[in-house]
Amino acid sequence: MGRDGWTTRWVAVWAMILAVCLLAVGSHARAQSKAREARIDRLEVLVSGFYVADKTGEMPAAGTTTGHIETLANIKFLDRPPSVTAQIGTAMGVRFKVIGTPKKGKAQLRAEWHIPEPGARNPNGNIYRLSVSDLPVQVGETTMRGYALEQQWEVVKGRWTFQVWQGERKLLEESFDIE
Repeated sequence: MGRDGWTTRWVAVWAMILAVCLLAVGSHARAQSKAREARIDRLEVLVSGFYVADKTGEMPAAGTTTGHIETLANIKFLDRPPSVTAQIGTAMGVRFKVIGTPKKGKAQLRAEWHIPEPGARNPNGNIYRLSVSDLPVQVGETTMRGYALEQQWEVVKGRWTFQVWQGERKLLEESFDIE
């Protein structure tokens, strides 16, 4: 074998060693990042029900029925449900405190709205039985997640169920009757 063949083989071996090392470092970094995620012991419900609020903006959220989640201000939970909830403008949700370790630790949870049968059919013909979004939280903080019926196709009568998950652990479940 000539010198050029040996050099090519040597470079290929070193490139492979470097690739394996980079994969190992990347896997280790991901594992450490996951290990640092806070463990959420529970979500303490502070208030649950129907509310009114001012919409201040929205953020993209691919797994939701509308493709976004809203940012709100001046949230006021109602003392009792509206007499008619199956209408545009109805908003329901839960305010809760994050309990876990370490103090001020951060975690990524998953918020799910389970929509009753037959589901919400958007103008494109897509039927949604589930609206899912990421829910970044910090231990000790109070947060809120809700769902507002903004379009006629979202007004689905029945029991809507809100759940929050950390991985495969369900941390919270609340239901709302839309009638």
